[in-house]
Order: sequence, then C-alpha cells, then structure tokens
Amino acid sequence: MREIVSPEQAEAIVRALAVALVGAGVVGGAVASAFVRPRRAAPGAGGLIALAGGLVYVLWAIYDAVIARLGLDSVKALLINLGIFVIIGVAYGVLAARVWRWAGWQPGGHG
Repeated sequence: MREIVSPEQAEAIVRALAVALVGAGVVGGAVASAFVRPRRAAPGAGGLIALAGGLVYVLWAIYDAVIARLGLDSVKALLINLGIFVIIGVAYGVLAARVWRWAGWQPGGHG
C-alpha cells in the first residue's frame, strides 16, 4: 500500500503555498495601497499575509521534525505541536491586532 501523497510531494506543496502567500502579500499590499485608506493599512495587510507564508513553512518544518522524532501516533508529539501552534497563532493574532491599530484600519473599510 502506498501513500496518497508522498512526503516529498507534501513538502513541495507546503513550500509552494508558502512562496505563494509571500508573493500574494507583497503584490497584494502594493496593489491595495492604491485603494485602501488609510494608505499605511495596505502594506500592513500585505506584510501580515507575507508573514503567514513564512510561518506556514516554519510551522511545517517544526511539525515534521517533532513527528519524525516522536512518531505520528504519539500523544506527546500531538501536545507539543498543539502548544507550538497555539503559541504562534496567538502571537500572530496579537501582532495582527497591533498592525491594524497602528494602521488605523477599521473593519468594514471605514478607516
């Protein structure tokens, strides 16, 4: 029996997604700066998207390393990965909130 997706294919998919998010953040932030007010909100949003691309790849590498060390069926690996993902997710959320506040952007586009 073989896997539906090989480890090499999974790595390539995650890498492509990370690169695409970084590119989308850079291009999206540049394009949005023509339409979003206040103007500094667009690079903030683009930067957050680009950062998400980098985090996707870093978190994948951490997840892969923990699973390689402890095994896929390990509760310890699950809890370690859960803790790492929660900590990074909360930190990213706090950063996003600060960027939005700094940029003066209001949800709904009334900034």
